[in-house]
Amino acid sequence: MSLLEYLYSRIKEAFEKRPYQFFTEHDIHSEISRISNKYLGQQSAEYGKTLDGYFVKRVHHEYPTPFRCLMPDDKFSIILESEYQKIREKRPGFRARRGWLDLVILNPEYIETNEYQIVTGKNYNMFREKLETRQPSALDLAIEIVHFNPQSFSISPGRVRNTIGYARQDYQKICAVADFRFDENVPFCKEAAMLYFASTEHKERLKAGLNRIKTIKDVPLLTIGL
Repeated sequence: MSLLEYLYSRIKEAFEKRPYQFFTEHDIHSEISRISNKYLGQQSAEYGKTLDGYFVKRVHHEYPTPFRCLMPDDKFSIILESEYQKIREKRPGFRARRGWLDLVILNPEYIETNEYQIVTGKNYNMFREKLETRQPSALDLAIEIVHFNPQSFSISPGRVRNTIGYARQDYQKICAVADFRFDENVPFCKEAAMLYFASTEHKERLKAGLNRIKTIKDVPLLTIGL
């Protein structure tokens, strides 16, 4: 059983048993983080030590993507650094920020072979410099999480369209992360998925919308509660 399969089975069991205990996506992030840390802790693999001597946890929320991207409304596209710099020359105020991954598990080899500033991913210029050297995969696993829990038990067609649109955007982002390479043989992330949680009576309408999202085999879109 892979790490993703294990986490999926455990969070699926917890959510389906008491779906309304989770008010927000962050509640689900916290539960998956708890399960992940417990699982790694049982293997004495919860921490790693950076090249410059700092002990860090492998499980993190809101980890930055390895690229800049544009995400207006429910759209998604990567912007290459060369393209970004050209636009900036003409429009100095132009901004294209990095995205964020809901939950990641860092590869211990990546932690051990890089300084703390690189491992955190926050310093984009330092990270880009490292792209020129051979690197192990940064992440063992990356997960995007979407939670549909309407405050009202009646939902409009527009509400369904919006949640599906943003789910598609998140799925495209996680696919882009899965496709990113340090070089042609080393993926940035070993395993990636999107988990879509729903605690609603309107399951069929959500299923129909999710089925219209174009998916790829290597990045599963897993539903829980539908």
